[in-house]
Amino acid sequence: TISNISSVRVQFFLSERQFILFSKENIKSNDEDHEPVAIQMILADESVYEHAGKIDFIDRSVNPSTGSIMLQASFPNPDRLLRPGQFARLKIQVELAKNALVVPQKTVNELQGQYSVYVVGDDNKVESKIVEVGSKFGEYWIIKSGLNPGDKIVLEGLQRVQPGMVVTPETVEFKEAGKE
Repeated sequence: TISNISSVRVQFFLSERQFILFSKENIKSNDEDHEPVAIQMILADESVYEHAGKIDFIDRSVNPSTGSIMLQASFPNPDRLLRPGQFARLKIQVELAKNALVVPQKTVNELQGQYSVYVVGDDNKVESKIVEVGSKFGEYWIIKSGLNPGDKIVLEGLQRVQPGMVVTPETVEFKEAGKE
């Protein structure tokens, strides 16, 4: 079999939700100045392939049995490192949330579609604040509104805490979510 491997095509699938988030952020139908999203390939040895790929095909429909849609991306292969049939993982930006405020999912309460978190005020009194949640990011929720940077939220003992209760808070530092 003779084939040209100067460029290699990779097929992958996104869930319907991931595709919608990706499309809102990256596909601009009438914007010719829009830079195509770059895709990173992680090879079987866990190294990152040095050349970025670009999406060149999106299937026309979502597979109803899997709830996913197929996309194809092409990667330049000048060193002939990639071969048909190899296994790789792809890293693609589905959504961009710059300077997003995130909280651990376990701190967010949901009741009849309304989300809230317990916040500790300057007087160490607990109050419930209604928040608008965005997407999930790992084990975090992105908070669109309702909290401010620096607000102290209750992380442990959520079953026992009640609005108006006075607590003795212990500060817990989290590493920034999404930083690599």
